[in-house]
Amino acid sequence: MQRLIESLWQRHGFTALLVTHDVSEAIALADRVLLIEDRRIALDQRLALPRPRSRGQAAFARHEERILERVLQQEPHADSALPVPPVTAHALRWAI
Repeated sequence: MQRLIESLWQRHGFTALLVTHDVSEAIALADRVLLIEDRRIALDQRLALPRPRSRGQAAFARHEERILERVLQQEPHADSALPVPPVTAHALRWAI
């Protein structure tokens, strides 16, 4: 589905809004990722990655890490051995 969306976008040049909870999918398809939290934009990340994009690219991984850190409310380069606190439904964050 991701390849289909991207090929249609490249062929027709339309603007699309994709709502997803998958950060990797957002990075693979988007030129801009917005994180909405408590009805406000908590992160506005522009992605200047060449296409086609590969999840194996170092730049792809850096964007993914930065966005996931924000989604999980972690400090950059936080110790990954620390336990992750439970997330309640009202505290969920959304990636677009």
